[in-house]
Amino acid sequence: MKKIAMYRRGKGYANEGLKERILWQLSKRPMTAKELAATLKIDVRYIVVQMRDRTLSIDKVAKITAGEWFTDETGFRDRLYSLAASPRRQSPKTTRSQNILISKKSLSSLGEEQRQKNILAAQRRARLIAAGLYITEL
Repeated sequence: MKKIAMYRRGKGYANEGLKERILWQLSKRPMTAKELAATLKIDVRYIVVQMRDRTLSIDKVAKITAGEWFTDETGFRDRLYSLAASPRRQSPKTTRSQNILISKKSLSSLGEEQRQKNILAAQRRARLIAAGLYITEL
C-alpha cells in the first residue's frame, strides 16, 4: 500500500500510519470495529478509541461517519463505520521566490505617483538583493 504525501511525516510509534490504513479499508466498504481490528491485526478496543477520536473531530483529509450502536451475537457492542467523504490530498504550501512582473503596459496605466513608488521599491529590492539581505522565504 503506497503512502500518500500527507501520511509520510511519521513520529516513529508502533501504529504509525493507522489512520491511512483505516481509510484504505473503509474506502472499500463500510466496516465494523471488529472487522477493522481483524483486518488490521490490532486490538478491538484500540480501534474503538481511535475511531471515537476520528469521528468526533472534524478531519481535513477525510470524514468518517459512525452508525448507531448495536450488539452482535457474541454480546459485543459495535458500530458500522463508513467513509463519508473521500480523502483529498493536502499538499503543504511551498515557499518559493515570486517574481514581481511589471510590464510597460501596466506601468503606463498607473498614475505618476504610483509609478514613482514602484520604481523606488524596485531600487530598494535591487540594493537588498545585491547585499544578500533580501529574504524571499518567510
